[in-house]
Amino acid sequence: ITLPASVTTIGELAFVGCISLTSITLPASVTSIRAYAFLDCTSLEHVILLGNAPSLGTDAFTGVHANAAVYVQTGATGYGATFGGLPVIVGDSAPPTMLITAAEGSSGFHTTLMKAAE
Repeated sequence: ITLPASVTTIGELAFVGCISLTSITLPASVTSIRAYAFLDCTSLEHVILLGNAPSLGTDAFTGVHANAAVYVQTGATGYGATFGGLPVIVGDSAPPTMLITAAEGSSGFHTTLMKAAE
Protein backbone atom coordinates (compact mmCIF):
# COMPACT_ATOMS: atom_id res chain seq x y z
CA ILE A 1 0.00 0.00 0.00
CA THR A 2 1.01 3.60 -0.43
CA LEU A 3 0.08 6.04 2.31
CA PRO A 4 -0.95 9.60 1.41
CA ALA A 5 1.24 12.65 2.07
CA SER A 6 -1.12 13.73 4.85
CA VAL A 7 0.28 10.96 7.08
CA THR A 8 3.01 12.13 9.46
CA THR A 9 3.12 9.37 12.08
CA ILE A 10 2.74 5.60 11.97
CA GLY A 11 1.16 4.93 15.34
CA GLU A 12 2.11 2.34 17.92
CA LEU A 13 0.78 -1.09 16.88
CA ALA A 14 -0.70 0.50 13.72
CA PHE A 15 -0.30 -2.57 11.50
CA VAL A 16 0.30 -5.24 14.14
CA GLY A 17 -0.38 -8.74 12.82
CA CYS A 18 -1.30 -7.55 9.33
CA ILE A 19 -0.14 -10.76 7.65
CA SER A 20 -1.38 -9.81 4.18
CA LEU A 21 0.79 -6.66 4.02
CA THR A 22 3.73 -7.33 1.67
CA SER A 23 4.86 -3.82 0.73
CA ILE A 24 4.31 -0.34 2.12
CA THR A 25 5.39 3.05 0.81
CA LEU A 26 5.69 5.82 3.37
CA PRO A 27 5.66 9.41 2.07
CA ALA A 28 8.35 11.95 2.92
CA SER A 29 5.87 13.52 5.35
CA VAL A 30 6.27 10.59 7.79
CA THR A 31 8.55 11.78 10.59
CA SER A 32 7.84 9.07 13.15
CA ILE A 33 7.27 5.32 13.19
CA ARG A 34 6.18 4.36 16.68
CA ALA A 35 6.88 1.21 18.69
CA TYR A 36 5.71 -2.11 17.30
CA ALA A 37 4.09 -0.40 14.29
CA PHE A 38 4.66 -3.42 12.02
CA LEU A 39 4.93 -6.11 14.70
CA ASP A 40 4.34 -9.60 13.29
CA CYS A 41 3.59 -8.45 9.74
CA THR A 42 5.08 -11.73 8.63
CA SER A 43 4.67 -11.11 4.87
CA LEU A 44 6.12 -7.58 4.86
CA GLU A 45 9.20 -7.58 2.61
CA HIS A 46 9.41 -4.05 1.17
CA VAL A 47 9.37 -0.89 3.24
CA ILE A 48 9.82 2.07 0.90
CA LEU A 49 10.62 5.37 2.58
CA LEU A 50 10.40 8.43 0.32
CA GLY A 51 12.00 10.90 2.71
CA ASN A 52 14.72 11.24 5.29
CA ALA A 53 14.83 8.75 8.16
CA PRO A 54 11.91 9.14 10.55
CA SER A 55 12.33 8.63 14.28
CA LEU A 56 11.85 4.98 15.10
CA GLY A 57 10.16 3.38 18.09
CA THR A 58 11.14 0.14 19.79
CA ASP A 59 10.87 -3.04 17.72
CA ALA A 60 8.92 -1.30 14.93
CA PHE A 61 9.76 -4.08 12.45
CA THR A 62 9.94 -7.12 14.75
CA GLY A 63 8.45 -10.22 13.17
CA VAL A 64 8.44 -9.05 9.54
CA HIS A 65 9.47 -11.36 6.68
CA ALA A 66 13.00 -12.77 6.97
CA ASN A 67 13.99 -11.12 3.65
CA ALA A 68 12.51 -7.70 4.46
CA ALA A 69 14.45 -4.59 3.48
CA VAL A 70 14.06 -0.82 3.66
CA TYR A 71 14.37 1.02 0.34
CA VAL A 72 15.39 4.69 0.38
CA GLN A 73 16.13 7.21 -2.32
CA THR A 74 19.61 8.46 -3.11
CA GLY A 75 20.25 11.59 -1.06
CA ALA A 76 17.97 10.65 1.83
CA THR A 77 19.63 11.32 5.18
CA GLY A 78 19.64 9.65 8.58
CA TYR A 79 19.95 6.02 7.45
CA GLY A 80 22.76 3.62 8.20
CA ALA A 81 23.41 0.15 6.85
CA THR A 82 20.30 -0.95 8.72
CA PHE A 83 17.13 0.78 9.86
CA GLY A 84 15.07 -0.82 12.59
CA GLY A 85 17.12 -3.98 12.15
CA LEU A 86 16.39 -4.24 8.42
CA PRO A 87 19.01 -3.79 5.69
CA VAL A 88 18.84 -0.47 3.88
CA ILE A 89 18.99 -0.44 0.08
CA VAL A 90 19.82 2.99 -1.33
CA GLY A 91 18.99 3.93 -4.87
CA ASP A 92 16.34 5.24 -7.17
CA SER A 93 15.00 1.82 -8.12
CA ALA A 94 12.03 0.18 -6.51
CA PRO A 95 12.08 -3.26 -4.92
CA PRO A 96 11.98 -6.19 -7.33
CA THR A 97 8.21 -6.07 -7.77
CA MET A 98 5.77 -3.93 -9.65
CA LEU A 99 4.19 -1.28 -7.46
CA ILE A 100 0.76 0.05 -8.27
CA THR A 101 -0.47 3.08 -6.39
CA ALA A 102 -3.65 5.04 -6.75
CA ALA A 103 -4.07 8.62 -5.67
CA GLU A 104 -7.09 10.85 -5.75
CA GLY A 105 -6.62 13.68 -8.21
CA SER A 106 -8.77 16.68 -9.07
CA SER A 107 -10.55 14.67 -11.75
CA GLY A 108 -10.93 11.37 -9.92
CA PHE A 109 -8.33 8.68 -9.48
CA HIS A 110 -5.15 8.19 -11.44
CA THR A 111 -2.77 5.26 -11.32
CA THR A 112 1.00 5.36 -11.28
CA LEU A 113 3.04 2.31 -12.26
CA MET A 114 6.66 1.92 -11.30
CA LYS A 115 8.64 -1.16 -12.32
CA ALA A 116 12.01 -1.93 -10.81
CA ALA A 117 15.04 -2.38 -13.01
CA GLU A 118 15.79 -6.06 -13.40
